[in-house]
Amino acid sequence: MPTLEPLPPCPGPKLEAFTDDTTKHDLKILDEVGVGSHSTVMKVELDGRLYAIKFFHHMGTLIPWHNPGGYFCKERSYNEDWEPLEPTDGLPQSAIDSLLLDSTSFYNECRVFGRLRELGREDLAIKVYGYVRLDMKDDKVRQPFVDYYNNILKPAIGAAASGEENAEELEKYYIRTMTHNWNGNEPAFGIVKEWIPGPEKVLSEKALSQRRVKQLPQLLRNLHDLHKSGIIVQDLKTEQYIDGHLADFSHAWTIPHTYGPEGGLRPRWMFESMAAWDLKCFQRIIDKEKQLIQFFKLAVRMPNVAAWRDKEVLGRLRSRDQTYGPFLPFLAYDLWDTKLRTHDPPFDPGLLDWRAAQKKSSKESAGRVTKRKAETATGRGKKRKAKRSKKTEGEDAGGQ
Repeated sequence: MPTLEPLPPCPGPKLEAFTDDTTKHDLKILDEVGVGSHSTVMKVELDGRLYAIKFFHHMGTLIPWHNPGGYFCKERSYNEDWEPLEPTDGLPQSAIDSLLLDSTSFYNECRVFGRLRELGREDLAIKVYGYVRLDMKDDKVRQPFVDYYNNILKPAIGAAASGEENAEELEKYYIRTMTHNWNGNEPAFGIVKEWIPGPEKVLSEKALSQRRVKQLPQLLRNLHDLHKSGIIVQDLKTEQYIDGHLADFSHAWTIPHTYGPEGGLRPRWMFESMAAWDLKCFQRIIDKEKQLIQFFKLAVRMPNVAAWRDKEVLGRLRSRDQTYGPFLPFLAYDLWDTKLRTHDPPFDPGLLDWRAAQKKSSKESAGRVTKRKAETATGRGKKRKAKRSKKTEGEDAGGQ
Protein backbone atom coordinates (compact mmCIF):
# COMPACT_ATOMS: atom_id res chain seq x y z
CA MET A 1 0.00 0.00 0.00
CA PRO A 2 1.43 3.44 -0.90
CA THR A 3 2.29 5.89 1.84
CA LEU A 4 -0.71 8.07 2.64
CA GLU A 5 -0.20 11.79 2.12
CA PRO A 6 -1.01 14.40 4.79
CA LEU A 7 -4.53 15.78 4.38
CA PRO A 8 -6.21 17.89 3.13
CA PRO A 9 -4.48 18.43 -0.23
CA CYS A 10 -4.69 22.22 -0.16
CA PRO A 11 -2.59 25.15 1.15
CA GLY A 12 -2.40 25.41 4.92
CA PRO A 13 -1.99 22.98 7.81
CA LYS A 14 -2.32 19.24 7.29
CA LEU A 15 -2.65 16.12 9.43
CA GLU A 16 -0.41 13.12 8.82
CA ALA A 17 -1.67 9.55 8.67
CA PHE A 18 -1.60 7.46 11.85
CA THR A 19 -0.86 4.34 9.82
CA ASP A 20 -0.96 3.32 6.19
CA ASP A 21 -2.56 -0.04 6.94
CA THR A 22 -4.68 -0.89 10.00
CA THR A 23 -4.40 -4.62 9.21
CA LYS A 24 -0.76 -4.44 10.34
CA HIS A 25 -1.97 -3.56 13.84
CA ASP A 26 -3.99 -5.40 16.46
CA LEU A 27 -7.23 -3.39 16.31
CA LYS A 28 -10.20 -4.16 18.55
CA ILE A 29 -13.45 -2.20 18.57
CA LEU A 30 -14.60 -1.93 22.19
CA ASP A 31 -17.57 0.44 22.28
CA GLU A 32 -19.54 3.13 20.48
CA VAL A 33 -19.28 6.20 22.69
CA GLY A 34 -20.76 8.98 20.56
CA VAL A 35 -22.94 9.47 17.50
CA GLY A 36 -23.61 12.70 15.61
CA SER A 37 -25.05 13.84 12.31
CA HIS A 38 -21.69 13.54 10.58
CA SER A 39 -19.53 11.28 12.76
CA THR A 40 -19.36 8.33 15.12
CA VAL A 41 -16.80 7.98 17.92
CA MET A 42 -15.57 4.48 18.76
CA LYS A 43 -13.50 3.40 21.74
CA VAL A 44 -10.80 1.08 20.40
CA GLU A 45 -7.78 -0.86 21.56
CA LEU A 46 -4.90 -0.62 19.12
CA ASP A 47 -1.75 -2.61 19.82
CA GLY A 48 -2.78 -2.86 23.46
CA ARG A 49 -3.40 0.88 23.95
CA LEU A 50 -6.75 2.66 24.26
CA TYR A 51 -7.74 5.32 21.73
CA ALA A 52 -10.85 7.06 20.46
CA ILE A 53 -11.38 7.07 16.69
CA LYS A 54 -13.81 9.57 15.25
CA PHE A 55 -15.20 8.24 11.96
CA PHE A 56 -16.67 10.82 9.61
CA HIS A 57 -19.53 10.48 7.19
CA HIS A 58 -17.92 9.80 3.80
CA MET A 59 -19.92 12.70 2.36
CA GLY A 60 -18.16 14.97 4.85
CA THR A 61 -14.96 14.49 2.88
CA LEU A 62 -16.50 14.65 -0.57
CA ILE A 63 -19.32 17.23 -0.47
CA PRO A 64 -20.48 19.81 2.12
CA TRP A 65 -23.14 17.54 3.59
CA HIS A 66 -24.04 19.73 6.56
CA ASN A 67 -25.61 23.03 5.61
CA PRO A 68 -23.63 25.78 7.37
CA GLY A 69 -26.14 28.62 7.26
CA GLY A 70 -25.74 29.69 3.66
CA TYR A 71 -21.96 29.31 3.28
CA PHE A 72 -22.45 26.55 0.71
CA CYS A 73 -26.06 27.18 -0.27
CA LYS A 74 -28.33 29.84 -1.65
CA GLU A 75 -30.12 31.96 0.89
CA ARG A 76 -33.39 30.34 1.96
CA SER A 77 -35.69 30.70 4.93
CA TYR A 78 -35.21 28.24 7.78
CA ASN A 79 -38.00 25.86 6.77
CA GLU A 80 -37.28 25.72 3.02
CA ASP A 81 -35.06 23.29 1.17
CA TRP A 82 -31.49 24.37 0.52
CA GLU A 83 -29.99 24.14 -2.94
CA PRO A 84 -26.25 23.53 -3.43
CA LEU A 85 -24.15 26.40 -4.68
CA GLU A 86 -23.41 26.59 -8.38
CA PRO A 87 -20.82 28.70 -10.20
CA THR A 88 -23.59 30.97 -11.47
CA ASP A 89 -24.39 32.03 -7.89
CA GLY A 90 -21.48 34.46 -7.75
CA LEU A 91 -18.67 32.06 -6.84
CA PRO A 92 -16.27 30.53 -9.35
CA GLN A 93 -16.16 26.74 -9.50
CA SER A 94 -12.59 26.85 -8.17
CA ALA A 95 -13.83 28.50 -4.96
CA ILE A 96 -16.58 25.91 -4.53
CA ASP A 97 -13.99 23.14 -5.03
CA SER A 98 -11.77 24.79 -2.40
CA LEU A 99 -14.62 24.83 0.11
CA LEU A 100 -14.71 21.04 -0.07
CA LEU A 101 -11.12 20.96 1.21
CA ASP A 102 -11.24 23.58 3.97
CA SER A 103 -14.87 23.50 5.16
CA THR A 104 -16.03 19.87 5.46
CA SER A 105 -16.03 18.05 8.78
CA PHE A 106 -13.12 15.61 8.35
CA TYR A 107 -10.86 18.17 6.71
CA ASN A 108 -11.89 20.79 9.29
CA GLU A 109 -10.44 18.65 12.06
CA CYS A 110 -7.35 17.71 10.04
CA ARG A 111 -6.55 21.41 9.55
CA VAL A 112 -7.12 22.36 13.19
CA PHE A 113 -4.90 19.63 14.61
CA GLY A 114 -2.33 20.25 11.88
CA ARG A 115 -2.17 23.93 12.86
CA LEU A 116 -1.81 23.15 16.57
CA ARG A 117 1.06 20.82 15.74
CA GLU A 118 2.69 23.53 13.59
CA LEU A 119 2.61 26.00 16.46
CA GLY A 120 3.52 23.53 19.18
CA ARG A 121 0.16 24.23 20.85
CA GLU A 122 -1.33 20.74 20.98
CA ASP A 123 -2.15 21.51 24.62
CA LEU A 124 -5.11 23.60 23.43
CA ALA A 125 -7.18 20.54 22.51
CA ILE A 126 -7.42 16.80 22.90
CA LYS A 127 -4.31 14.92 21.79
CA VAL A 128 -4.47 13.62 18.20
CA TYR A 129 -2.19 11.01 16.63
CA GLY A 130 -3.19 11.15 12.96
CA TYR A 131 -5.88 10.01 10.56
CA VAL A 132 -6.81 6.58 9.20
CA ARG A 133 -8.24 5.64 5.83
CA LEU A 134 -10.14 2.34 5.75
CA ASP A 135 -10.99 0.43 2.59
CA MET A 136 -14.20 -1.17 3.82
CA LYS A 137 -14.32 -3.45 0.78
CA ASP A 138 -11.30 -5.29 2.23
CA ASP A 139 -12.43 -8.17 4.47
CA LYS A 140 -9.32 -7.83 6.67
CA VAL A 141 -10.09 -4.16 7.28
CA ARG A 142 -13.73 -4.95 8.07
CA GLN A 143 -12.95 -7.84 10.43
CA PRO A 144 -12.59 -5.81 13.69
CA PHE A 145 -16.01 -4.26 13.00
CA VAL A 146 -17.52 -7.65 12.20
CA ASP A 147 -16.15 -9.00 15.49
CA TYR A 148 -17.64 -6.09 17.42
CA TYR A 149 -21.00 -6.62 15.75
CA ASN A 150 -21.07 -10.37 16.46
CA ASN A 151 -19.77 -10.14 20.04
CA ILE A 152 -21.41 -6.93 21.29
CA LEU A 153 -24.14 -5.58 19.03
CA LYS A 154 -25.78 -8.76 17.82
CA PRO A 155 -26.52 -10.13 21.34
CA ALA A 156 -27.93 -6.71 22.28
CA ILE A 157 -30.17 -6.61 19.21
CA GLY A 158 -31.50 -10.06 20.03
CA ALA A 159 -34.33 -11.53 17.98
CA ALA A 160 -34.05 -8.97 15.19
CA ALA A 161 -30.62 -10.32 14.25
CA SER A 162 -31.43 -14.01 14.68
CA GLY A 163 -33.21 -14.54 11.36
CA GLU A 164 -31.00 -15.79 8.58
CA GLU A 165 -32.74 -13.55 6.05
CA ASN A 166 -31.84 -10.37 7.91
CA ALA A 167 -28.49 -11.41 9.38
CA GLU A 168 -26.24 -10.38 6.50
CA GLU A 169 -28.07 -7.12 5.81
CA LEU A 170 -28.10 -6.16 9.49
CA GLU A 171 -24.38 -6.80 9.76
CA LYS A 172 -23.70 -4.56 6.77
CA TYR A 173 -26.05 -1.89 8.11
CA TYR A 174 -24.45 -1.67 11.56
CA ILE A 175 -20.92 -1.69 10.18
CA ARG A 176 -21.88 1.19 7.91
CA THR A 177 -23.29 3.12 10.87
CA MET A 178 -20.13 2.52 12.92
CA THR A 179 -17.93 4.12 10.27
CA HIS A 180 -20.58 6.51 8.87
CA ASN A 181 -19.74 4.87 5.58
CA TRP A 182 -23.17 4.63 3.96
CA ASN A 183 -21.64 4.02 0.56
CA GLY A 184 -19.62 0.84 0.97
CA ASN A 185 -17.60 1.63 -2.14
CA GLU A 186 -16.10 4.74 -0.56
CA PRO A 187 -13.24 4.61 1.97
CA ALA A 188 -13.99 5.47 5.59
CA PHE A 189 -11.97 8.26 7.19
CA GLY A 190 -11.29 8.67 10.89
CA ILE A 191 -9.06 10.63 13.26
CA VAL A 192 -7.24 8.81 16.07
CA LYS A 193 -7.51 10.71 19.35
CA GLU A 194 -6.43 10.23 22.93
CA TRP A 195 -8.88 8.21 24.99
CA ILE A 196 -10.14 10.33 27.90
CA PRO A 197 -12.73 8.55 30.06
CA GLY A 198 -14.15 11.75 31.51
CA PRO A 199 -15.11 12.40 35.16
CA GLU A 200 -16.24 9.53 37.32
CA LYS A 201 -19.99 8.98 37.28
CA VAL A 202 -20.03 8.46 41.05
CA LEU A 203 -19.12 12.11 41.66
CA SER A 204 -21.83 14.26 43.21
CA GLU A 205 -23.42 17.15 41.32
CA LYS A 206 -21.49 19.55 43.54
CA ALA A 207 -18.17 17.85 42.85
CA LEU A 208 -18.83 17.86 39.10
CA SER A 209 -19.79 21.53 39.17
CA GLN A 210 -16.69 22.44 41.17
CA ARG A 211 -14.59 20.60 38.64
CA ARG A 212 -16.16 22.38 35.68
CA VAL A 213 -16.08 25.92 37.07
CA LYS A 214 -12.46 25.50 38.12
CA GLN A 215 -11.60 24.82 34.48
CA LEU A 216 -13.45 27.82 33.03
CA PRO A 217 -10.65 30.44 33.24
CA GLN A 218 -8.14 28.13 31.54
CA LEU A 219 -10.65 27.07 28.89
CA LEU A 220 -11.30 30.72 28.04
CA ARG A 221 -7.56 31.39 27.74
CA ASN A 222 -7.32 28.37 25.45
CA LEU A 223 -10.13 29.73 23.27
CA HIS A 224 -8.28 33.04 22.92
CA ASP A 225 -5.15 31.12 21.94
CA LEU A 226 -7.11 29.19 19.31
CA HIS A 227 -8.21 32.50 17.80
CA LYS A 228 -4.62 33.75 17.91
CA SER A 229 -3.68 30.58 16.02
CA GLY A 230 -6.10 31.34 13.18
CA ILE A 231 -8.84 28.92 14.30
CA ILE A 232 -12.55 29.51 14.92
CA VAL A 233 -14.65 26.76 16.51
CA GLN A 234 -18.15 27.92 15.42
CA ASP A 235 -20.08 25.19 17.26
CA LEU A 236 -18.94 25.74 20.84
CA LYS A 237 -20.96 23.90 23.50
CA THR A 238 -20.34 22.17 26.81
CA GLU A 239 -20.69 18.79 25.08
CA GLN A 240 -17.56 19.48 23.02
CA TYR A 241 -15.38 19.32 26.11
CA ILE A 242 -14.20 16.07 27.67
CA ASP A 243 -12.94 16.73 31.19
CA GLY A 244 -11.56 20.12 30.20
CA HIS A 245 -10.25 19.09 26.76
CA LEU A 246 -11.84 20.54 23.62
CA ALA A 247 -12.40 17.48 21.42
CA ASP A 248 -14.81 18.41 18.61
CA PHE A 249 -13.76 20.65 15.72
CA SER A 250 -16.15 19.37 13.05
CA HIS A 251 -17.33 22.91 12.23
CA ALA A 252 -14.03 24.69 12.88
CA TRP A 253 -12.40 26.81 10.18
CA THR A 254 -8.69 27.50 9.97
CA ILE A 255 -6.70 30.22 8.20
CA PRO A 256 -5.93 30.13 5.26
CA HIS A 257 -9.48 29.64 4.11
CA THR A 258 -11.49 30.18 0.94
CA TYR A 259 -13.58 32.76 2.80
CA GLY A 260 -10.57 34.24 4.62
CA PRO A 261 -9.24 37.80 4.15
CA GLU A 262 -6.86 36.76 1.37
CA GLY A 263 -9.59 35.29 -0.81
CA GLY A 264 -11.63 38.46 -1.28
CA LEU A 265 -14.88 36.48 -1.54
CA ARG A 266 -16.22 37.63 1.82
CA PRO A 267 -15.68 40.70 4.03
CA ARG A 268 -12.29 40.88 5.75
CA TRP A 269 -14.02 40.98 9.14
CA MET A 270 -15.71 37.60 8.64
CA PHE A 271 -13.32 35.56 10.81
CA GLU A 272 -13.23 38.30 13.44
CA SER A 273 -17.03 38.16 13.66
CA MET A 274 -16.97 34.37 13.96
CA ALA A 275 -14.43 34.65 16.78
CA ALA A 276 -16.83 37.01 18.54
CA TRP A 277 -19.57 34.39 18.20
CA ASP A 278 -17.24 31.77 19.74
CA LEU A 279 -16.84 34.01 22.77
CA LYS A 280 -20.56 34.64 23.03
CA CYS A 281 -21.14 30.87 22.95
CA PHE A 282 -18.54 30.42 25.70
CA GLN A 283 -20.35 33.06 27.73
CA ARG A 284 -23.45 30.89 27.44
CA ILE A 285 -21.44 28.00 28.91
CA ILE A 286 -20.50 30.24 31.85
CA ASP A 287 -24.09 31.41 32.31
CA LYS A 288 -25.39 27.84 32.14
CA GLU A 289 -23.02 26.82 34.91
CA LYS A 290 -24.26 29.70 37.05
CA GLN A 291 -27.85 28.60 36.49
CA LEU A 292 -27.06 25.01 37.49
CA ILE A 293 -25.41 26.20 40.69
CA GLN A 294 -28.45 28.30 41.55
CA PHE A 295 -30.95 25.58 40.59
CA PHE A 296 -29.31 22.87 42.70
CA LYS A 297 -28.35 25.41 45.41
CA LEU A 298 -24.75 24.26 45.34
CA ALA A 299 -22.11 25.80 47.57
CA VAL A 300 -19.82 26.40 44.60
CA ARG A 301 -18.00 29.66 44.01
CA MET A 302 -17.93 30.87 40.42
CA PRO A 303 -14.64 32.35 39.21
CA ASN A 304 -14.65 35.96 38.09
CA VAL A 305 -14.53 35.22 34.37
CA ALA A 306 -16.42 36.70 31.41
CA ALA A 307 -16.03 35.72 27.77
CA TRP A 308 -18.39 38.27 26.23
CA ARG A 309 -19.67 41.56 27.62
CA ASP A 310 -23.42 41.17 27.37
CA LYS A 311 -25.83 43.35 29.36
CA GLU A 312 -25.52 41.25 32.52
CA VAL A 313 -21.73 41.30 32.41
CA LEU A 314 -21.57 45.02 31.61
CA GLY A 315 -23.66 45.73 34.69
CA ARG A 316 -20.88 44.29 36.86
CA LEU A 317 -18.00 46.15 35.19
CA ARG A 318 -16.75 49.71 35.51
CA SER A 319 -17.76 52.08 32.74
CA ARG A 320 -15.54 52.18 29.67
CA ASP A 321 -15.45 53.70 26.19
CA GLN A 322 -17.83 51.99 23.81
CA THR A 323 -18.88 52.12 20.18
CA TYR A 324 -22.30 53.53 19.39
CA GLY A 325 -22.57 52.12 15.86
CA PRO A 326 -22.98 51.20 13.18
CA PHE A 327 -22.41 47.64 14.35
CA LEU A 328 -21.29 44.58 12.42
CA PRO A 329 -23.26 41.35 12.72
CA PHE A 330 -22.26 38.07 14.30
CA LEU A 331 -21.61 35.34 11.74
CA ALA A 332 -22.26 31.68 12.52
CA TYR A 333 -23.32 28.63 10.54
CA ASP A 334 -26.41 28.05 12.70
CA LEU A 335 -27.46 31.68 13.21
CA TRP A 336 -30.73 32.24 11.39
CA ASP A 337 -31.41 35.85 12.34
CA THR A 338 -29.21 38.93 12.42
CA LYS A 339 -27.54 39.74 15.73
CA LEU A 340 -25.27 42.76 16.03
CA ARG A 341 -22.09 42.81 18.10
CA THR A 342 -21.36 46.00 20.00
CA HIS A 343 -17.63 45.36 20.43
CA ASP A 344 -14.80 43.34 18.93
CA PRO A 345 -13.11 40.17 20.18
CA PRO A 346 -9.56 40.64 21.52
CA PHE A 347 -8.04 38.61 18.66
CA ASP A 348 -8.85 38.39 14.96
CA PRO A 349 -8.00 34.90 13.60
CA GLY A 350 -7.90 36.32 10.07
CA LEU A 351 -4.70 38.25 10.87
CA LEU A 352 -2.60 35.11 11.34
CA ASP A 353 0.57 34.98 9.24
CA TRP A 354 0.01 31.31 8.38
CA ARG A 355 3.04 31.08 6.10
CA ALA A 356 5.32 32.02 8.99
CA ALA A 357 3.45 29.56 11.20
CA GLN A 358 4.28 26.71 8.84
CA LYS A 359 8.00 27.47 9.06
CA LYS A 360 8.12 26.94 12.81
CA SER A 361 6.92 24.15 15.07
CA SER A 362 8.14 25.40 18.44
CA LYS A 363 5.99 26.88 21.21
CA GLU A 364 7.06 30.37 20.21
CA SER A 365 4.31 32.56 18.80
CA ALA A 366 5.28 31.95 15.18
CA GLY A 367 3.03 34.16 13.09
CA ARG A 368 0.31 34.19 15.73
CA VAL A 369 -2.05 37.11 16.07
CA THR A 370 -1.16 39.77 18.62
CA LYS A 371 -3.70 41.45 20.85
CA ARG A 372 -5.28 44.72 19.85
CA LYS A 373 -3.45 48.01 20.47
CA ALA A 374 -0.20 46.24 19.73
CA GLU A 375 1.40 49.48 18.49
CA THR A 376 0.91 51.19 21.86
CA ALA A 377 2.31 48.21 23.70
CA THR A 378 5.32 48.12 21.37
CA GLY A 379 5.96 51.80 21.97
CA ARG A 380 6.05 51.31 25.74
CA GLY A 381 8.38 48.36 25.23
CA LYS A 382 10.82 50.52 23.24
CA LYS A 383 10.87 53.16 25.98
CA ARG A 384 11.59 50.56 28.66
CA LYS A 385 14.31 49.04 26.49
CA ALA A 386 15.88 52.48 25.94
CA LYS A 387 15.91 53.17 29.71
CA ARG A 388 17.57 49.82 30.38
CA SER A 389 20.19 50.55 27.70
CA LYS A 390 21.05 53.95 29.23
CA LYS A 391 21.28 52.40 32.68
CA THR A 392 23.61 49.70 31.43
CA GLU A 393 25.83 52.25 29.69
CA GLY A 394 26.09 54.24 32.92
CA GLU A 395 27.01 51.17 34.91
CA ASP A 396 29.63 50.20 32.33
CA ALA A 397 31.15 53.69 32.44
CA GLY A 398 31.29 53.64 36.22
CA GLY A 399 32.90 50.23 36.22
CA GLN A 400 35.61 51.31 33.81
